Amino acid sequence: MFKWKSKEQGTQFVSIYETNITLNKPASVYFNHAYSVMLGLDEDAQKLGIKPLSKEEFQRGDIAEELLYKISLRSSYARISNKSFVTHLANHLGLDFNQINMVKFDAHWDEAEKVLVVDLQSPKEERHNG
Repeated sequence: MFKWKSKEQGTQFVSIYETNITLNKPASVYFNHAYSVMLGLDEDAQKLGIKPLSKEEFQRGDIAEELLYKISLRSSYARISNKSFVTHLANHLGLDFNQINMVKFDAHWDEAEKVLVVDLQSPKEERHNG
C-alpha cells in the first residue's frame, strides 16, 4: 500500500554555519507561525532542539528573554542567526569554521514535544571553504 506524500514533505535537515542555523523547507514548515524560538542542547544524546513559540507564548512573559531567539522565515528556508549559540555548539561538536563552511544534520519533528529535533551525532555533509 502506498503512502502518498505531498510536495511539502521531504527530508528535513538543518545546516549549521558559523553565524546561523538554517532549516530547509521541509523542516521550516513547523515554524510558519513562530514569533521566536527556543534552542536547547541535549549533550548526552547529542541532539539540538528547536522549539517554535507563538506570539501569545512570547508575550506571556513567563519565558526569560535570554532564552528567546529570533527566527527569520523565507519561502524556502528559515534561519536563526546567533553567533554566540553557534560558537558554543561548534565548540561542543568540534567544528572548525576556518576549515568548513557548513555542516548538515538530519532533523525530525517531535509531535508530542512540539520540537524540531536535530541529530548531531552524524553530520551528513560538510562544505569546505575555498
